[in-house]
Amino acid sequence: GADGADLTITLDGLADVVAGRDWTARKVLEVGPKYGIHSLWIDEHLAPRELVFSDFAADDRLHEQWTGKLRAPHRFVYGDLRSAAGLVDADDPFELVFFLGVLYHSAFHLPLLGMLNRATRLGGEMLLETTIDPRPDSAMRVRWQQGSGKAKMVPTLDALRIELAWTGWRDVTLFSDYRPASDEVVLLCRKTDELEPGEDVIELVAP
Repeated sequence: GADGADLTITLDGLADVVAGRDWTARKVLEVGPKYGIHSLWIDEHLAPRELVFSDFAADDRLHEQWTGKLRAPHRFVYGDLRSAAGLVDADDPFELVFFLGVLYHSAFHLPLLGMLNRATRLGGEMLLETTIDPRPDSAMRVRWQQGSGKAKMVPTLDALRIELAWTGWRDVTLFSDYRPASDEVVLLCRKTDELEPGEDVIELVAP
């Protein structure tokens, strides 16, 4: 962005993805809202009936700068997404999930995707953006960030497709014109299968 913020997907790109889709007045979950740039766009253009944010920890330095501008009813659920029970409402699940630039920061891909499955209604959709490893295999690779002591767990595209299938997101559209020269992908995933309680892998497929 012009202010130096890492947007993962630009607002113009987000508008291109949404174009022609009936995503207004939905119950929406955004994971890792960070600067609130996507959050404010979602609020303005999709008019959610409820907008829920999942973040690892409260960050008043970032969140207070933009939450006051939201018009839709909204709330935060803080804590590790894998165990964020406050996101799961069997009587009113999410219809739309934005999971942008988060997955590769964790080594626990299946529990994360499994939790998002449990929090989403059958047929609900998830827009997923992540870094991938470009090699033509189905592997997960650890990338160490030199000097920071942190690591990222980066899947190849085939590995990501397998992870999504295992966790009940078997209907996947790849936007092939998204940053074609980069190691970034955007996928639109539809929830096709319900996970059994306590499970992160559907019965239809097995590791």
